[in-house]
Amino acid sequence: MQQLIYFFQKFKYFLFFLLLQFIALTLIFNNLNFQNSKYVNSANALTGGLYSKVSDMSDYFSLKATNTQLIEENTLLRNFLNQKTNTSFKVDSIVIDTVKYYQKYTYTSAKIINNSYSKAFNFLTINKGTIAGLSKEMAVVNGKGIIGFTDNLSPNYGRIQSILNKNTKINARLKNGYFGTLQWNGFRL
Repeated sequence: MQQLIYFFQKFKYFLFFLLLQFIALTLIFNNLNFQNSKYVNSANALTGGLYSKVSDMSDYFSLKATNTQLIEENTLLRNFLNQKTNTSFKVDSIVIDTVKYYQKYTYTSAKIINNSYSKAFNFLTINKGTIAGLSKEMAVVNGKGIIGFTDNLSPNYGRIQSILNKNTKINARLKNGYFGTLQWNGFRL
């Protein structure tokens, strides 16, 4: 105990400097948008590799549940495809396939390598970035519905702002026709 007190007495100015430096950097990154975006992009690039390795290990142990989910989703998609008929029509002697003609969106698969859901401001990290063609404010969905939208992107990784984030406001409509804003109140489920 005596040595600990001696250590703090000897290095009190240096430790005080480190405390003030930490406070200054925290204020800069939290309050200035440019510095915050640079910090988040560099953090995505650095921690993305680590999250990827941890995610690979946890995915290995949950393969059975993943396969069950894929089987259910494939069954639903096959049933949906059987209900749709593939029609085509001619426009000036050009045959147009209606399935391709009416397609509004293109989908890119990605893997969630980090997920937070117990905080007021939750984010996800995925293993795709600008190299895969992603850009800011793209929608992120899975087989069960909306997850969020892209917030910050590095070349190989992306940060997704979850719908479980107090800043997320999404226009939504229920199946019965009512519509409004989807917003999370910040409380845990």
